[in-house]
Amino acid sequence: MSADNYFVIRRHPQGGYAAVMGFDSDPGDPGAHDTDPHFTTLDEALTWALDQYSEYGVSVHPECDTAADDTAAGENIPHDSNDDEGADTPHYTEPGQWAFSNTPTYPHDAEWATLGLHVLADAVADHYGTPIEPDGYRPLLTSKLSDGTPEHRSVTFTLRAYCWCDGDTPGHENGCPPNFIYHPTGLTITWYKHAGRGVTSNQKRPGNWTQILATCIQSLHRP
Repeated sequence: MSADNYFVIRRHPQGGYAAVMGFDSDPGDPGAHDTDPHFTTLDEALTWALDQYSEYGVSVHPECDTAADDTAAGENIPHDSNDDEGADTPHYTEPGQWAFSNTPTYPHDAEWATLGLHVLADAVADHYGTPIEPDGYRPLLTSKLSDGTPEHRSVTFTLRAYCWCDGDTPGHENGCPPNFIYHPTGLTITWYKHAGRGVTSNQKRPGNWTQILATCIQSLHRP
């Protein structure tokens, strides 16, 4: 098998979803065919694809109209968003966060994500050629955007700094956008000022968190 392969989840010609293998050396994403692996749900397609060997990971094509894609388009997720119905986990926040922050918080403590987010931010910064900050934090993990560091948005994930606008930016009236979104599953994480403070998520820690990070990093190497 070629070392430059990847998988992209697309709509299957017979309905449902297809896990389609492509190669980074070929132009564009491959189309789905009747012979491609066929799955009823997006989760089934992703689970299968993530178990296969792929140098450049797995992504979801925009044609897949999923809740995660709607999140990517709308960006403003309600403060009470919770993928675990019936969960009654208290918000893990700081006093200044619940008193002043316009960024949504979620029911689950996500301190477990901090180290991985630092690794991912390093990979994104290296991808854009962004220098490290004097205090050791990459700009995408803080509010320091004076160097012009852009937010990173792709089919696979979004990573952006904490927003200080307090709702004054158009479209942020009902909450500033979250700091990290993994679009294939809708995993959403926010923090207060910088990753490591008041970190919350809309889901409990995924069992495949390290695979999610690997997929995000691998996606940076694709056009």
